[in-house]
Amino acid sequence: MSSKAIRTVLVIMGMRDNSCRERISAVLRSVEGVRSVDVSLIRARAVIEHEATAEPAHLVWAIVNAGYGAALDGSGCRC
Repeated sequence: MSSKAIRTVLVIMGMRDNSCRERISAVLRSVEGVRSVDVSLIRARAVIEHEATAEPAHLVWAIVNAGYGAALDGSGCRC
């Protein structure tokens, strides 16, 4: 049984180039329950489609653990 996907947008701090973007994408994809990831270097945002089991705190922790900063985007961005 498939659950409905949740969309979370995170602000990413510390990305400097495409290798950073690719590393963050890989880290987010490794979180259990993540279905898709779109990281924008220009917007400094990550849009993650995930199941409820992949809580936003898990996503933030994964990025911080990789050496970057992350926070929930409270701007209402529809990135």
